[in-house]
Amino acid sequence: MSALAGLQGNVLAAYGAPHALYTFAAVTDAPAARAWLAERVDRVTTHRDWQAAQPEVTFNIAFGHGGLLALGVPAIRVAHLEAFREGMAARAGLLGDAGPSAPEHWEAGLRENHVLVVLTSSGDERLAHAGAQLHESLPAGGLELVHQQDAHSLPEGREHFGFQDGLSQPAVEGASAPRVGEGTLTRWRRWRRL
Repeated sequence: MSALAGLQGNVLAAYGAPHALYTFAAVTDAPAARAWLAERVDRVTTHRDWQAAQPEVTFNIAFGHGGLLALGVPAIRVAHLEAFREGMAARAGLLGDAGPSAPEHWEAGLRENHVLVVLTSSGDERLAHAGAQLHESLPAGGLELVHQQDAHSLPEGREHFGFQDGLSQPAVEGASAPRVGEGTLTRWRRWRRL
């Protein structure tokens, strides 16, 4: 089995689905939330799943530093991850988020969250159904809905700043072949996978 098999599918490349639902949640009951996550771990779309047979609705999860602590992960396990621990708001100056892009202007529901669940689909109705099921499961799963963000692709594969999306993905060994400008440039001026 490849080392990449269990990696979430959206880490190495975008799914390219035209519809997405981003659900931001806070942990309100750690044992219930851990049980909720354990029940859904097999539903997470992995790199292997995506390569084998693309599901109608993808299911991926991300955690913030505060979310891992709220779930009961010992602080010592993530203490060395300085940028992760500090969070984006504390690093806004380093990231260029100033003036109108400063943290105090960020949408309230996007500032501090414990868990992010990302669903994507090629069908808007399938996504709406999966999203309704997800939201219905949160309270009993020790999670509180903080914010929801619907997203839909723009024409011609452009992202919301007007650029063509998916052109700067790094080529990772076992996942993709390098294209010019992706991966690592060797001293012989050839590109190799990371």
